[in-house]
Amino acid sequence: MDKMETIWQIKVKKMPMDEKNESKMMEMGLQKEIDLIPQFPESILTSSTPVSNMGYSLGKEDLKVVPLMKSMVAELVGTMFLVIIGCGAAMQWKTDFDTTQVSLAFGLAVMAIASFTGHVSGGNLNPAVSVGLLAGGKLSLLKCVVYVIAQCIGAVIGAGILHLVTPSQHRAGLGSNGLADGVTPLGGMVMELLMTMLLVLVVYATAVDTGNKTAPMVAPLVIGLTVTAAHLVLMPYTGTSINPARSLGPALVSSNTANHWVFWVGPLLGGALGGVLYRFGMMNNQDN
Repeated sequence: MDKMETIWQIKVKKMPMDEKNESKMMEMGLQKEIDLIPQFPESILTSSTPVSNMGYSLGKEDLKVVPLMKSMVAELVGTMFLVIIGCGAAMQWKTDFDTTQVSLAFGLAVMAIASFTGHVSGGNLNPAVSVGLLAGGKLSLLKCVVYVIAQCIGAVIGAGILHLVTPSQHRAGLGSNGLADGVTPLGGMVMELLMTMLLVLVVYATAVDTGNKTAPMVAPLVIGLTVTAAHLVLMPYTGTSINPARSLGPALVSSNTANHWVFWVGPLLGGALGGVLYRFGMMNNQDN
């Protein structure tokens, strides 16, 4: 007897071959074939769109209260912590301002927060990232809107907490963004656009594109380092936003809204361009 024979084959061989047992054999064979069919989760079997390529959607499939609320809370809490950590480091009222320290604070914060929000909401933490995913067909319109609202609320709460716990003489702008002397609004917008575009491209490459094996299992690390690099470049120009929610929270709480549009238009355009560019120019499709 071949060692590779399975138990169900052995049982069939020992049966007398009458009409009744032949029927049993057919049932067993059919059951074995059924058992060999891969058992996919119900969510995959009932999904109207491929998992790896969701496509553009209004979000009717996302109208599930509990999962949507969990995602909203994750984005709100995550963005709140991002503002507290990043803008708290930017205030630096105990030491002299250090660009490297602030850059690392934002990058490390993104790494840490993405680790506990990624499995719930995707860990967007940034309206520009959400818009980038929407532009590339990886996030529904409904989720994008809900995420952006949650992110903005979280940012305002985070800035409010900083305002309450920081001595009044050290609050200043609560780490809000602003154009440096000599930097035009257009120049600041272009720099914000480019660095946000880079961030969204990295998000797609490490966390979205399953065909990209460049940096497996280290998406939070690579994305966090990209945020750090963007801060190192942009700090002398705009104080670094690349995240409209991060800019909104401190600006509202400290009433420092000069040229605030720069920190919305630049990042949102950069995010959308990055999403479209990766989706249609760099995505690893099976057909390609």
